[in-house]
Amino acid sequence: MMKYLATALILTAMAWTWRLSTTGGDHSFTLEDHKAVEAQVQEIITRYVKDKRPAATEVVFQQLFTETIKAGAEMRANFRYRIAEPFKDGEATAEVFEGTVRLGSTDGGQNWSWLGEAVKAPAIEFQKGMQVLGPKTDRPDSK
Repeated sequence: MMKYLATALILTAMAWTWRLSTTGGDHSFTLEDHKAVEAQVQEIITRYVKDKRPAATEVVFQQLFTETIKAGAEMRANFRYRIAEPFKDGEATAEVFEGTVRLGSTDGGQNWSWLGEAVKAPAIEFQKGMQVLGPKTDRPDSK
């Protein structure tokens, strides 16, 4: 008898939490709306990179997604992108940037404004390897 009561209690709790997650809050912001905001953020960042680094040959987004903070009022866009550009002496480099952008809306999510950002550059890759050798006595081929 006790196991039936415990099973009924667990099923009731599961149904209650499911109802809370599916009916609570404003679900009017659809996946297409998120995609549109992500496309705008990607376009703004790409344009900014091309303006600041005209030698950049490509801007590739490795990660871009949005999170709703307050439905229709505040959102956060998380991103990681990689730019490739020639370095001095023609050597190619790639730099990875990652960060977040806070977006706000006063009209229920129709128009978004840029509230702030945090960006860091955790990696720089040199496309062509380079060997740095010390004085002749430090070289492995010297005798």
